[in-house]
Amino acid sequence: MSQCVSTFGDMRNDAAWNAVVELAASRHGTFHASEAATAGIEQRRLRLAVKQGELLRPYPRVYVLRSAQPSPLQRLHVATLATQLDRVDGATTSGVLSHASASALHGLIPNHPPIPSLWVPRGHRVRAEGIDVRRSEIVDPSIDITAVHGLPVMSRAAALCQLGWVAPHLVERAVDEFARTSSMRWLSETADRYRSQGSRGVVVLDQVLNDPKRLVGVTESWFERVVAGVLRHRDLPPIELQYEVIINGRRYRIDIAIPEARVGVEAHSREFQWGPRTVDADNVRDLLFGSVGWQLFYVTWWQAHHPEAFADLLTSSVRSRLASGVVTH
Repeated sequence: MSQCVSTFGDMRNDAAWNAVVELAASRHGTFHASEAATAGIEQRRLRLAVKQGELLRPYPRVYVLRSAQPSPLQRLHVATLATQLDRVDGATTSGVLSHASASALHGLIPNHPPIPSLWVPRGHRVRAEGIDVRRSEIVDPSIDITAVHGLPVMSRAAALCQLGWVAPHLVERAVDEFARTSSMRWLSETADRYRSQGSRGVVVLDQVLNDPKRLVGVTESWFERVVAGVLRHRDLPPIELQYEVIINGRRYRIDIAIPEARVGVEAHSREFQWGPRTVDADNVRDLLFGSVGWQLFYVTWWQAHHPEAFADLLTSSVRSRLASGVVTH
């Protein structure tokens, strides 16, 4: 910080300048003209500092200390300041880092994109060259926005729901990192909200989460936890393992079944046999079971890692089928 202050020469003893430089030093050398004005620095002094080479001015009303080391985080601070607007109530609002920028900031993907992406509310009229400004009514500021390194940013779940729109090839990697560090139920609930409002970015996320190739195997403990999760609901019909169904004279087995509701779970390891033939075989199996009133569930990667949540899903499906009268005896 002392190095930053000393670059202002005879202004280093100026309390106003020191306050601005201290603020800038906490944000990788960046500040906004309105912050300088609050500290008591006039525009002409800013212009003079730019002319003398002490400040850089990448965007109107956005300044960077020349002595500050350029970095990806500095670019992000500049981007948020460049989208800052004064509100009628006297407060300020700025863009919120989103999409790949937010994903990188959260550590879901390895590198920051060359062009920062920021979400701004509709009606927030701002354009800045070299910044990807996006507007969407899907974002709920009360639950989708947080802060990282002093930057306004979409939450981890919201960022992942947006990532497929700009970088579909990175979604699978981001999902793996998210699953390692955060609640997949949170991601699922956020994706449900984005999906219900027509988000195109969540399409790729759905493809990744429901790709059976990502299933790393279902263990005995998984079966036990799913069965236990279903059995805790005493109002459900009995559950059976390796249940046998005869269709057109052929015998088929279902890994987990609730015969009275005609609901079954297939947890075979499709990662060992993946491809068009396997998919076709499963589709034929679905049609066969559907022809006699059964509904089959195939375990996805997400479900394999969250047996309790899968048990809840299975329980809801059974209750729905029983209540709707779909099942006949």
